Amino acid sequence: GADLLVEYGIQSHRIGYLVVRPMPDMVLVRTFKFLTMSGTPESRALHRELKLTQREVTWLGLDDLAAFTHSDLRDDPQIAALIDRCGCGHLFDLNDHDFTAAPKAMASEVRRYLRLAA
Repeated sequence: GADLLVEYGIQSHRIGYLVVRPMPDMVLVRTFKFLTMSGTPESRALHRELKLTQREVTWLGLDDLAAFTHSDLRDDPQIAALIDRCGCGHLFDLNDHDFTAAPKAMASEVRRYLRLAA
């Protein structure tokens, strides 16, 4: 009766998990969780490595694929390394699958929030 996380990806890139419940004759897909959402191994890594709560992940916009595919986070080597250490670095490679109009400037806000040297 317990829910399970099943990896979900685009091509070879994991972008999240399907939350499924095995039933006697089927598997019930309850919802989708993006990689950084609460209850995923990556969200636990963000908390363990960066001390970010789920609320902070959301506030920083790290719960959105566009934060990784269409922002300047990938251009900041220190932030990119931290995100990679948390198991999310491969999301930077998915920019071909994002159709957001213009990149967002996020690195300076994330850098300031994590109190990283400029």
